[in-house]
Amino acid sequence: MKKEKPWFISLGFKENPFTIKPSMYFYELFGLNSQLDMIASQLKLGSVIFIESPYGTGKTAIMKNLIDKLKGEEKIIYKSLNSTDRSLELEELLKGRSGFLGWLFGLKAKSVVLMIDEASHITLKDIGNIQRFRETGNIKSVALSAASFDECIHKDKLKKLVGSNIIELNQMKKQDAIELVRSRVGELEIISNEIIEKIFEVSSNPRELLEKAGDAIRNAVEKDKQEVTEEDIPK
Repeated sequence: MKKEKPWFISLGFKENPFTIKPSMYFYELFGLNSQLDMIASQLKLGSVIFIESPYGTGKTAIMKNLIDKLKGEEKIIYKSLNSTDRSLELEELLKGRSGFLGWLFGLKAKSVVLMIDEASHITLKDIGNIQRFRETGNIKSVALSAASFDECIHKDKLKKLVGSNIIELNQMKKQDAIELVRSRVGELEIISNEIIEKIFEVSSNPRELLEKAGDAIRNAVEKDKQEVTEEDIPK
């Protein structure tokens, strides 16, 4: 029995254009540029900022976009934490960022922008070290990112470091949703902007939007339809 071609091959794509693999569309963000510009400006001024980035909005892409905005102007240390990380090992990171001679002689970099992704598990030791190295001038500013500030296991101590600089990222709008889908498939006629808006209405975040858009097109292709209709949208 002849195996059916994947829907995206049938439409002329080599790979699924709606993949959510970060390596494929690492810097892809829509509707956040002005907010990210503001955050980058605050980091240049020496602020400590906590960015709330719920699941599916692309936390890593957000941090990488900030790095892209700051590189060439600032010394940057980026670290992604997870529940198994015991510590940032901040002193070693600072030595490593000071160059070979700095590392050789145990010198620590100065005026670093520290960026911590998945920061909900940051330890009390690391929070204390961040404050200590800010006082010595080794750390200039800090951006921490997690799904929610309230999920941080040491949020009371972290609050003293961050203060009121807790930023909730803007929600995606309909036009942003259209631009996101079009960035993946161009002006593919099988899916209209009106249908993208319908998919947006039943999606809670950009990741879900992409997944449902791909499923909707696949459903239409499998039915030999020329255009996606509302009945093709997964609930």
